Amino acid sequence: MNFILLLYFLLIILGARKYPKNQPFAKNCFSKEQCLSLRGAFAVLVVLHHAGNEINGTMLFSQLYHFGVWATAGFFVISGYGLTVSLQNKKEKYLGEFVSKRLRSPVFPYFVMILLYSAYFRIRDNYTLKDVLNTFLIGAPIVKNSWYIIAIMYLYALYYIFAKLLFLKGKVRSFILVNFVGAAVYIMLCRGVGFGTWWYNTVFCFVVGIIFAAYEKDIIKKVKKHIVPVNILTAVLLAVIFVCKIKLPRGTDLFLGATVLFAVTFAVFVPLLCMIVDFSKNAVFKWIGKISLELYLIHGLVIEFLKTCDSVYSNGAVFVCLTVVLSIISAWIIHFVLSKLWFVKNSPHHDNIK
Repeated sequence: MNFILLLYFLLIILGARKYPKNQPFAKNCFSKEQCLSLRGAFAVLVVLHHAGNEINGTMLFSQLYHFGVWATAGFFVISGYGLTVSLQNKKEKYLGEFVSKRLRSPVFPYFVMILLYSAYFRIRDNYTLKDVLNTFLIGAPIVKNSWYIIAIMYLYALYYIFAKLLFLKGKVRSFILVNFVGAAVYIMLCRGVGFGTWWYNTVFCFVVGIIFAAYEKDIIKKVKKHIVPVNILTAVLLAVIFVCKIKLPRGTDLFLGATVLFAVTFAVFVPLLCMIVDFSKNAVFKWIGKISLELYLIHGLVIEFLKTCDSVYSNGAVFVCLTVVLSIISAWIIHFVLSKLWFVKNSPHHDNIK
C-alpha cells in the first residue's frame, strides 16, 4: 500500500518548480495559483488520512493518522491569508460583499450535503430527523469530518465583525489579537462540550495566515537573504516536534499541546516553503483544488459506502484507491451541479488572493 503514498508525494515533487532567476520569489509566493495547487494536495491528503484510518495499513501508511493535521493546518493558513489580502486590497468594498459571498459560500453546499448524507443514512440505517440533529450535538456531524466547515464559518463570522471594528480603523495588531482570542474561545467551547481534539487543534493556523498577510512584506524582507537555512531549520523543528508527538500517549494534554505546536509550525512552514518552491504549475492538484470543498464534504460518504462492500473493504489498497477515485469523481459531479444551481465562486478554500 505504500505505493499509494509514494505516488501522492511523487505527484507533488514532479509538479514543483524552482522560481526563475529573473522572477523574485517575493513577488507573490502565496499566489492564487499557488494556493489552488496546495488546496488540491491538502484535500487529497485529507481523503488518504480518513481512508487510512479505516484500515490496517503498512507502517508508513499507518502514520497517516498524524497527517490529517498537516492538511487542515494548510487549509486554515491559506484561508486566513486569503481573507486578509483581499481585505487589504478592497477594504470596505470587500466587507460589503463578505456576507453574501464568503459566509454564504460554504453554507449552501454544506446544506446540500446534509440532505445527501441524511438520505443515505435514512435508507441504510433508518435515520430520523432527530438522529440527524443529534449528530451535531455529540460532535459527530452527519456529514463526516465536516467539523472544519463549522469551524471556518465561526472564524469567518468573527473575522467579519473584527474587521469592521478594528482593521478598517488601522488597528491591525488589535485585529490579530482578537482573532487569536476568538480562536481560543472556540477551543474552550469545544473542550467544554466534549468534542474531539480534531475540532480545534489546528484553528490557530487561521491566525497564522492573517499575520503572514498583514506583515508579508516585512517578513519577506527579513528572511529572503536566508530563506534556504530558515526553511531547513523550520523543517528540522517540524521533524523534532513530530517525533516527540508520536511518542506521546494519545488523548493526553501533552499530546494535544504537541499537536497544536506542530500545526502552528507547519502553518509557518507552508508560506516559507513557497518562497523557494513554486507549486503553481502542478496541473493535477490545481485541477483537484477547484473542487477541494466538494471533495472534503463528499469523501466521508464514499468511505461509508465502500465499507459496506466486503470485497473492497477487505483489501486495503483497493479500498483506498477507490475512495480517492470515487471521491474525486463525485466531487466534480457535485461541483458541476451546484454551479448550475447557485453562484459558488468562493468557498472556505477559494479565497481571492492577489
